[in-house]
Amino acid sequence: MSPFVYACMFSDFGNGIGQIQLGKNRRQLLMLISLCICLHYPIGEWIGIDASTYMESDGIAVVRATFYDREGAFAFTQHASMPNIQI
Repeated sequence: MSPFVYACMFSDFGNGIGQIQLGKNRRQLLMLISLCICLHYPIGEWIGIDASTYMESDGIAVVRATFYDREGAFAFTQHASMPNIQI
């Protein structure tokens, strides 16, 4: 597979890396509501990811991830999630 295909496959990894812990003894369901990917062709086969999650009091969250190749940032993703659902 090409580096571009790998980057597209890994685009949802920010959702898992940026997970929020809402407290002990609470289970949560991270529903991916939407995903936006902005990228250019990555250089090389190694991909790094830096992700952060921002959650509002109503339970809606946004996960933002930056993807890096050997030359620096090459992609940004943004996920809208609803992590405050009890299961």
